[in-house]
Amino acid sequence: MKKTVLFITGLTACFRLLGQGTIAIANDDNQPVLYIPPGLNSPTELAPTNAGVYVQVFYQPKVNNTTPVAEPGSLGAEGWEVLTAPIPMTFPGLFFGSTATTGTDVAAGSSVWLFVDGWGGNFSSMDQAILAGAPFGTSRVWANPTGGAGNPPDAPASMVDGSAGFVTFYIVQPIPEPGTVTLFTLGGALLLLLNRRHRRPGMS
Repeated sequence: MKKTVLFITGLTACFRLLGQGTIAIANDDNQPVLYIPPGLNSPTELAPTNAGVYVQVFYQPKVNNTTPVAEPGSLGAEGWEVLTAPIPMTFPGLFFGSTATTGTDVAAGSSVWLFVDGWGGNFSSMDQAILAGAPFGTSRVWANPTGGAGNPPDAPASMVDGSAGFVTFYIVQPIPEPGTVTLFTLGGALLLLLNRRHRRPGMS
């Protein structure tokens, strides 16, 4: 009985070891996260973000596919798995998180697809930031290796590998859509203007 229990315990540990990759969550000065403050739209006015800005990393197993199974949506990360909780940016343009571990669907040392959400304000997700009209942005998707293979395990893989890894993305203030009343008002004003221009002299 003891041998059976030990065998099952050891087998479970082996699957856990083989099934989880590790990634060091951080960017660097060469690839900062940039923020376009409300009211500014010139690239020369870009300022690095810092306090009050959050990022969150999502992953997807890369299983012999040349493209991700699902692209990030405009709201949330449907079809993707959460790799990290929201990480506050404590330095301008930079984020530093602890080592993240994938689920058992990713073998240590294999590759995953990654992307990063970013938003301004104390919201628990980018979804909430979008609904509140706060600044937000999403990085590109890229393939990233993982660490954790071998015995002892390899070091966690870096997110930054020149142009092949994480690259700069922008967090911008969304432009609010015109309300229904505003659209009707503009439409009515336009009709009045056209009517006046086409009115012939002498007509009342």
